[in-house]
Amino acid sequence: MKSGTIMFTFLSLAIILGVSAFLLLHPYQKPDATDSSSAHSHESENTGDKTCTGTITSASVLIRAGKFFPDNLTVNRCTYVEIFNYEKGESLPALGEHDDHIHYPGFVETVLAPGKYYVFQATKPGTYLLHDHLHDATKGVITINP
Repeated sequence: MKSGTIMFTFLSLAIILGVSAFLLLHPYQKPDATDSSSAHSHESENTGDKTCTGTITSASVLIRAGKFFPDNLTVNRCTYVEIFNYEKGESLPALGEHDDHIHYPGFVETVLAPGKYYVFQATKPGTYLLHDHLHDATKGVITINP
């Protein structure tokens, strides 16, 4: 194995473990529905889903070399999904077809600078297309089980 690959693997694991530890130590708290300044205030919508309780789980998607890794992710409802940008340029993860984005409770389209990440909680079961709005060829699928 080349030293660059070893370093990338080590760095990836360190980041994933760090984010997982953060999520375990700082459990998600739903914003107050009256707080209009919250970027996630639309989470107060009724999606028909029960509130997420119990063990916190997470899954990661990496953006690297113009692709999502994995490009097909399946998680259970209430899982936190972390999207990491390992590209040299900015990334803009979005759900739905390119130029026909869908609204997903708790998912806010956010430009990710190189080395940055975004986390959302998978609360609404279904299969969703994932794409990088700034790079049309970067596509994937997230399936959320009930």
